[in-house]
Amino acid sequence: MTTHPGTIRLYVRLSRTTDDSTSVERQEADGRALAAQRWAGAPVVVYVDDGVSGALEPTKRPGLSRLLEEWQRNDVVIVWKIDRLARSLFGFMDMVRAAENAGTVLVSIHDAFDLSTPAGRLQASILATVAEWERENIRTRVRNARRYLHKVGRWTGGRVPYGLKPAPHPDGAGKVLVRDDVAAKVVREIVDRINEGDAMTAIAADLQSRGIASPRVHNSGKKEPKAAAWSSRAIRVIVESPTIIGHQIDPLTKRLVREDGLPVEVWEPIVSEEEQAAAMAALAPPTARKPTAGRHWLYGVARCGVCKGNLKRTNGGKNQPDTVILRCRGTLQNPHPNVSVRAEELSEHVKADVRDRVGGMNATERVYQQGNRTGADLGRMRAFLDELEDDRKAGMYATPEALERFRRQYADTATRIAELEAIPETESGWVTVDTGERFRDRWNRWTENERGDWLRETEATVTVWNPEVRRARVPLGERCDINLGEFFEDAAAELAAIAGSEAEEPPRRLAPLTPDQHEEIRQDLLDDITRQEELP
Repeated sequence: MTTHPGTIRLYVRLSRTTDDSTSVERQEADGRALAAQRWAGAPVVVYVDDGVSGALEPTKRPGLSRLLEEWQRNDVVIVWKIDRLARSLFGFMDMVRAAENAGTVLVSIHDAFDLSTPAGRLQASILATVAEWERENIRTRVRNARRYLHKVGRWTGGRVPYGLKPAPHPDGAGKVLVRDDVAAKVVREIVDRINEGDAMTAIAADLQSRGIASPRVHNSGKKEPKAAAWSSRAIRVIVESPTIIGHQIDPLTKRLVREDGLPVEVWEPIVSEEEQAAAMAALAPPTARKPTAGRHWLYGVARCGVCKGNLKRTNGGKNQPDTVILRCRGTLQNPHPNVSVRAEELSEHVKADVRDRVGGMNATERVYQQGNRTGADLGRMRAFLDELEDDRKAGMYATPEALERFRRQYADTATRIAELEAIPETESGWVTVDTGERFRDRWNRWTENERGDWLRETEATVTVWNPEVRRARVPLGERCDINLGEFFEDAAAELAAIAGSEAEEPPRRLAPLTPDQHEEIRQDLLDDITRQEELP
């Protein structure tokens, strides 16, 4: 009799209760008999899935799912036959690996399978090898089938990119992906709104409120698809998808489908490459968060001089209920004496300081500048060369004909790269341009919230301390430091340049005359007088 310190976990399953030969009762009885014979005295826990198909995943079977959550190291799991656990060799080997990782032993009553014995472990090793071999065969068959479907222009299956939809193949069996006019309008709107400055969260909320189906719902193909809302991630996936500019990703290589090194335009583009590039550039994460409703416009800018935390808005208490105060008392873990300042006083001080320090500089704004496509084409061509080299190393050009095709493609691509490199490149991207006005005009025109947004974007800080003498009345400028960081340094340099260009050149001072020069001038004057006297 074999002893075992763990728990015996008996799993029984039956797809249909009408089958008496493998009834739940018989499976349990046989399992308990084996447990009593080999592990007498060990506790037995029974897990039942009655009327549950073996084709379901383990996590979708109530009994088996509970067993997987409860088994422990040194436990024994008994099943009547292997097919009680899984219908396929793959599924069974997944269970074997899970049991090995958990330190649990699997035993089958009628299949002579027992992982507690050397023979059982050898059998499991052989089955694992067979399973992996069969799995690789299946992968190869699927890969070949998808390659054939892609070659003949048919849809290979999988998730449909938003903006496309399956349609019957016009030349025969199967389906192809065509442009989805309904989704294309949404894509057009999303890209336009992003390039106009709308946030992804705002766009997603608006689409959801208008009842427009999200990509997951729209492309589900089911009569009653599972609910899924619009999100910032869904917006980003759409904007970054190559399908919206007409390009296709090879389902096997996950690379752009190319011809002569350049992407092939498979579908009519919804937006241009330039519009997509601008939208992708605009999706960069913001540098600062805007204050929520109820917060002072200097929130995130006004800091405590003691703990460097944000000064928070509060009122002046019983004596000054209508006065807004910005205050910091530290945290519960690290409290400190109260640091406070009247919000109105600090606001006026900051407005005047910024206006005086950088008001004279030129106002600028960020705009997207479209360059030529030389850089993009060069990147694609070089990527295509890399792909050719990778494919060559992988043995995909083993035959003489394939090798000749490789050499021709490589030479043509290298020639095209040399031609593109000779063209001056103008990169696309966001640039800062002069608006033609002074910054003080813009600063005066802005609302307080707009001023706060600008200060947060420039990572400016306004640090406030208490007076050195408690309750002393000192000018705010003596206990407040406004730091505009690199922006102020750039502004100072620009102001100096402006001042230099606008100032008139001072008159050149003449050096004092020497005695000899004085005598020369005097003699010239005397000669002139003499000549005047000699005239008739």
